[in-house]
Amino acid sequence: MQDVLTFTTPFGTFGNRRLVFGLKTAASIFQALVDLLIDELKLRGTTGIYAYQDDIVIGAHSFQEMHNKICSVLDILIKYNLTLSPEKCVFFKSTIDYLGFNISHNKIQPITSNILKITSFQPSRTVNQVKRFLGLCGFYRSLIPGFAEQTECLTQLTRKNVPFQWTPTHQEAFKKLQDVFFTKPFVRLPDWDNPFVLNTDASGQAISGILLQEHEGKLHLISYYSKILSTQREIILL
Repeated sequence: MQDVLTFTTPFGTFGNRRLVFGLKTAASIFQALVDLLIDELKLRGTTGIYAYQDDIVIGAHSFQEMHNKICSVLDILIKYNLTLSPEKCVFFKSTIDYLGFNISHNKIQPITSNILKITSFQPSRTVNQVKRFLGLCGFYRSLIPGFAEQTECLTQLTRKNVPFQWTPTHQEAFKKLQDVFFTKPFVRLPDWDNPFVLNTDASGQAISGILLQEHEGKLHLISYYSKILSTQREIILL
């Protein structure tokens, strides 16, 4: 990368010694570096550490375990000459907001600000407004059972050659989806050391699945999946 981005002046040829900010491929290059760091930590036996770009999340079951993992992360950042901004660091929290989700002990749910956006959304008057609403809700489809079925009639409005007409049926589906978020839907965090249970279902119109895991003798929800099949797939199934 340094060879490609060098520049020549009357005083000589120079190149950047660090990754250039704003470069089109900078994000993927930095993510690849962070992934290498996480992989190296795993090889050392340190697990429960996740990263997306410049956000690093460390999970632990006790104060001492968290302390040891923080030390491991700091050691490897020093090794590769990476720095942290103290003002942006938060340590020993029992709940965090991360990538649109609120994550706490054994629970994942939408962040409050996005719940408010969805529950205060007004009935759509244009196709773009429908798309925006479906986009907000669709981000959390893994938390909502039968999401594809609930949004099917709304999705129809976004397709080509379909005239936009907001009917009582659309209003009912819109309100029903909003009501789901009033209840603050959530699923349980997975335990990667224990087996999972996968329940699936399918018809000529849709497919769905529920990922569960047993905890203290009860099955707990881990994630939902649902998808409406296209016309071509319906023909094949029939």
